[in-house]
Amino acid sequence: MKFHEFAQLMHPVIGGASSTHAFVKTLFDAIIIEDGREVLEEVGEDTYKSYYNGNTGISRIAKKLSPYLEPEEFVAFCNEFQDSTRDTLCEKFCEHLPEITAHNVSELLANLFRDIITEAASTKRKSTSKSAKRKAEEQRQRIANATGAAVVEGFTSFVAELVSEEKKAEQPEAEVGDDDMPSGAAEGNKKITIIQNQTNVVQNGENNFNLTNNGTMNFNF
Repeated sequence: MKFHEFAQLMHPVIGGASSTHAFVKTLFDAIIIEDGREVLEEVGEDTYKSYYNGNTGISRIAKKLSPYLEPEEFVAFCNEFQDSTRDTLCEKFCEHLPEITAHNVSELLANLFRDIITEAASTKRKSTSKSAKRKAEEQRQRIANATGAAVVEGFTSFVAELVSEEKKAEQPEAEVGDDDMPSGAAEGNKKITIIQNQTNVVQNGENNFNLTNNGTMNFNF
């Protein structure tokens, strides 16, 4: 059982009108000795609320509270409630503690709470495995390559469009006689296109691409 499950089962029975963050702090306070209560003051209301909702694990505070755990303190805390309240606690926890009765409810809940904190304190933070890191790097590289390919393809299309426009603009007018080639046509119908306007193409990212034309670009076809 996780802490938030424990707290959410306890709160409707013994929480009364207390807020969730105040109730969580009360639970921790009930199972530690006096020397550990300073730890509880280091935690903010939002964090206690997050513990209750299960949005944040209790491993950090559990590590700090472990040296001060005293289940008998929690037994005394539970024994302060009326018999009917302890009977309700039995009903709430019977699924998780099949052996629970009105006679041992306080002890079993104290031991369960201690085990929850102890287990959370021993939880190690998961690190990213080497295989996961490798897969992430491969995915990043694929994206980078795809981006670079798209830039090259776009630039190729751009140059082709420029060439097409230049060919249309610079195509010489020729007088054509019977059985003669156009006077402006070269042998083999070879064309030379010259781009004199400054052209700058820059792609920033993982695969940088930079093409700068500060003079004249010749394209032979």
